[in-house]
Amino acid sequence: MEVANIEKLKLLAEELKEAQDQVRILKKEMKDLVAGTEVEINEPLSVGGRITYKKVTPKPSFNYRQYSAYLHNEIQRSTLTEKDLENIMAQFTEQKPDKWKLKIEK
Repeated sequence: MEVANIEKLKLLAEELKEAQDQVRILKKEMKDLVAGTEVEINEPLSVGGRITYKKVTPKPSFNYRQYSAYLHNEIQRSTLTEKDLENIMAQFTEQKPDKWKLKIEK
């Protein structure tokens, strides 16, 4: 059975943590640079890959809490047809606003 070199493992873990902190700082700086920009960016990098900044439209989401509360109230008052349920479901589908996303591609 082999025993791991604990000291080397700790040193590597510390280096990794420092590198992760540095990456977090660099990502924040990059986001700050493009904050407020509403122009798409798609540029090649000298080390390969590309940096892109584009508007992303999220998929519509469904608000299940409000829908179930509404259905509960409606069912207590009367019976609903299948068409009524489809129309009601459309009312609770929410479209989130577009957002800009910064991405580095390989």
